[in-house]
Amino acid sequence: MRRTLPLLITAVAGTFMILSFFFDERSFVNELASRMRDWGIVVAAFAAVLGTGNILRVSIHKARRGEDRPFKVVLIVCLVGTMLLGLACGVDETTTETWFVGKGHENPFHWVYMNVQQPLGATMFSLLVFYIASAAYRAFRVRSLEAGILLVAAAIVMLGQIPWASQIGLDQAMAWIMVVPNGAAKRAIIMGAAMGVAAMSLRVILGIERSYLGGE
Repeated sequence: MRRTLPLLITAVAGTFMILSFFFDERSFVNELASRMRDWGIVVAAFAAVLGTGNILRVSIHKARRGEDRPFKVVLIVCLVGTMLLGLACGVDETTTETWFVGKGHENPFHWVYMNVQQPLGATMFSLLVFYIASAAYRAFRVRSLEAGILLVAAAIVMLGQIPWASQIGLDQAMAWIMVVPNGAAKRAIIMGAAMGVAAMSLRVILGIERSYLGGE
């Protein structure tokens, strides 16, 4: 029963999600599918709370044992501090003001996001440039015909971004590469991924794939 009930819920929910595409929006099937999506949002909210609690539990345990203690302490302080700021100040998308510090003052939660979170994210992504450059150097070594074609196409695309590319026609060549061969390859990848998702969804609905239950 412990494993049968989750399989039954998954099969019923997945079946209604699929059937909702073939019925009118005001039909019983669509109404039930919409209700199930709302339930899924509630479950995801509880999962986020459980995930946060698990991060705190693991971080506190490792900090007590001395494993990466400075990093774990920073993680715990930032996580708890940001959560308390969000709960105390509230988040309003229409304004950055808050009742917590008085009308006309910037929301502390908004200030932390704009002045701490975003700069840190930009820093992390900027560090990826060096890894991308290293990977591109290894990938663009001309060892075969395919590697030579890749090198020429990459050079045209990169040079097509510079201001004077339009004067020598590189911008049109770059646009053709991005639309025709690149677009065709992207569509093939998306179609393959869609078929993979459909196959995996059917395996889950039919109870063949049970990894989400914690088993093999």
